[in-house]
Amino acid sequence: MIQVDNVVKTYLLGRAATSVLRGVTCTFPTGSFAFIVGPSGSGKSTLLHLLGALDVPTSGEIFWDGRPLSRMPAIERDRMRREEIGFIFQSFNLLKNLTAVDNVLVPFLPTRGGRNRRDEAISLLKRVGLGDRLHHRPGQLSGGEQQRVAIARALLKEPQLILADEPTGELDSQNGAQIFELLRELQEERGATVITVTHDHRYIRANDLVLEILDGQLLPRETSSAQPA
Repeated sequence: MIQVDNVVKTYLLGRAATSVLRGVTCTFPTGSFAFIVGPSGSGKSTLLHLLGALDVPTSGEIFWDGRPLSRMPAIERDRMRREEIGFIFQSFNLLKNLTAVDNVLVPFLPTRGGRNRRDEAISLLKRVGLGDRLHHRPGQLSGGEQQRVAIARALLKEPQLILADEPTGELDSQNGAQIFELLRELQEERGATVITVTHDHRYIRANDLVLEILDGQLLPRETSSAQPA
């Protein structure tokens, strides 16, 4: 379970302090499928980055199964990001000189585990519909195909937590629906927790956890405008 306790995140721009998150408190149960929604600039992506240990709160705390992230040594946070968290970014973050297979294997290259996971990487790419694109480089792939490579890369490590920042932002509605179906299948198979930032409410289901942020604060559930499909 991930617990967010009165988290504040403030950035200094020159001498001015800008509060992006202002006292956010919430819980993500293990195995849940959650959405963080809200307008641009509301703090959605900032919260996602904090959940993934890419940054630490200005005040407050985030607990992973009781472990406070901000008090962990940097080397332990690095290990968590490498081994326990799968990130799916809207910008894909693919290496342009590598093939689709090698881009999926990138997280394992520093540990020399790439060779042992190659068959799994190929299997995942086939599962996301890229069996005929295994040896294509990012410049030879469409935006939707690049996003599916990024998703396969995130899932290869079999993460406990999947964090997706606008994963369908570059996709049409059909490909977007396929991506969410894949995420739901893998969440059910592996019991992972999936947290997605999105502007698109079409992919929300009745049993999903939905948190709506406005001006750096969570809206009470009864006043939230987010509605499941």
